[in-house]
Amino acid sequence: MDLSFVTVKVVDKDGTPVPWADNLIKFKITGAGSLAGVDNGNQISHESFKGKQRQAFHGMALAILQAKQKAGRIVLEATSDKLQSASVVINTR
Repeated sequence: MDLSFVTVKVVDKDGTPVPWADNLIKFKITGAGSLAGVDNGNQISHESFKGKQRQAFHGMALAILQAKQKAGRIVLEATSDKLQSASVVINTR
């Protein structure tokens, strides 16, 4: 039932962070976990922490994953219009 905090950073084609990016990041999770919450660090944002998407703030967003009681793999995919998607695999025990 542990939590994993995964930061999504918007970068350009050279891998340089884009601090003015405010793209809507959509999260999809499969496997042995669930999406416990999302954030972006913007203190005045009115977006829900319990949603499946979050507007990037200063080029970043956060997905909080929660493992289930059984061991397995959690796959998190982050997508956004006009950006290349990214994914990460977290193995749970």
